[in-house]
Amino acid sequence: MEQNSKKSQVAMESLMVYGIAILIVMLAVGALIYFGVLDLGAYLPDSCKIKGGSFECVDFAIDATGGGINIDIKNRVGKTITDLESCSWISEGDRSGTLQPDRSEVANGNTVLLTDGESGEDFEELVGKKTKLTFTCQYKISGSSIQRTFNGELTTTVSGSY
Repeated sequence: MEQNSKKSQVAMESLMVYGIAILIVMLAVGALIYFGVLDLGAYLPDSCKIKGGSFECVDFAIDATGGGINIDIKNRVGKTITDLESCSWISEGDRSGTLQPDRSEVANGNTVLLTDGESGEDFEELVGKKTKLTFTCQYKISGSSIQRTFNGELTTTVSGSY
């Protein structure tokens, strides 16, 4: 009986040692993430999502060397949209601005480029890092006087060389 007791004690001690070692490793990784040494967000893919499905992000970029924010969106409303004026955006770190469309009327299936060329220097310290911004645009459907809104979220790596 005493031999089984010793085996059980050795097994229990081994489990405790491995458990404590795993806990220490998890705490160390957590501390690295908390203090910003390890950035897991850098491993996430770039994405652009517009809520509702009426619009689609075709291409997007944030360039800190002068290009600023560029978002190419496709009209999937099913009708021509009109009165697409400036869109507001806000980003991490209290950055904000206005995206200007390259035209105010967009036929169904066509794309429109939203740009804020003056925002590039706002992102200088984020070159090579991921950033997230949200944008809101207002438009009307051709033949309607009702103002409609769509919202989008952009997560991308800031390009440029500073």
